[in-house]
Amino acid sequence: MNETADDLIAKIEVPYDPVMLNSLGVQEANTYVGKLSDDKMSWIIDDSTRNVHRSENNTRVIKMTSITGEFRLLGRQTLDTSNIFVQYGQGATRTVNITGGGRQEAEFIDGLRLSVVASKNITMNADIRNGIPQGTLSPGMMAVNSFAWIVNTSDPTAPLSASMRFPGR
Repeated sequence: MNETADDLIAKIEVPYDPVMLNSLGVQEANTYVGKLSDDKMSWIIDDSTRNVHRSENNTRVIKMTSITGEFRLLGRQTLDTSNIFVQYGQGATRTVNITGGGRQEAEFIDGLRLSVVASKNITMNADIRNGIPQGTLSPGMMAVNSFAWIVNTSDPTAPLSASMRFPGR
């Protein structure tokens, strides 16, 4: 029986060949270590414990409290890997590039995460509006924060699917 231990800190490293990744159209920044799900139907990735060590050509899962399971190196093909720690506001340096057809992740400086699947290439900006206007929320609902995130895209008519994860405290 293998139980999680609060004082155990472990890691799993999976090496990769940069030449092989390049031939598959995968950048080193788009490598992940996935754990096989309990139903053995999918791979689970925890980006908060992911670490890519380019000088050693390996991708790691760190801060593990249990090392049971089956792990594998996974790669994602995407054109843009710069959607990490994006600043709020407008302009080219504050823009998230979304490549159509596949899931793209963007993480903003406060930890807000957007996961987007778009039908075509688009760009996206987000900003923070202080205060929640009266009547914005449905009856019986209350705001979690004293501000709102405002998100816009380069093509408001482009179909897309998005989910938002709020930063935890």
